[in-house]
Amino acid sequence: THPATRLDFGGVAKGYIVDRAVELIAARGVKHAVVDAGGDVRIRGGRPHTQRWRPARLARVGVQHPVEREKLIAVVKLMDGAVLTSGDYERYFVADGVRYTHIIDPRTGLPVRGLSSVTIVAPQAAVADAIATAVMVLGKDEGLALIEAWPGIEGLLITAGQEIIMSKGMAAMTELVKD
Repeated sequence: THPATRLDFGGVAKGYIVDRAVELIAARGVKHAVVDAGGDVRIRGGRPHTQRWRPARLARVGVQHPVEREKLIAVVKLMDGAVLTSGDYERYFVADGVRYTHIIDPRTGLPVRGLSSVTIVAPQAAVADAIATAVMVLGKDEGLALIEAWPGIEGLLITAGQEIIMSKGMAAMTELVKD
């Protein structure tokens, strides 16, 4: 190992904390819960019906539009699991007219380009957190291939040009928001 090498687990720590919170809630007998830590969302048991004898309904999680940030671009519906988005539109800076995001491609040492936003649905928030960032680095084609190859993982990718790409299973659980 090189003495200058450092590992930063901040990229998955929030997801891990969300998972742990859901585990603690479940251990206390709570059947329906939503834990949202700044956009890292984990659903347990969907939304309870207002009439207790009726089954729970799918929970709905909004996906922020990466350009028109006051709007949603999609709504993901699920009963159990995590929904996390990684993007280049929240944390960045501009220098000499060039926009630099906080997500760095370790292969080049440069900020990622090509995708504005990646939303991942997974059983656990920590897994979704890690995959969302990995897909941002891999880009559209390799990232979608990773999602499709991983059982239980679904994804919604938005390119820098605002093209929307969904994995096969994501389309069934996602409603695109019309203007």
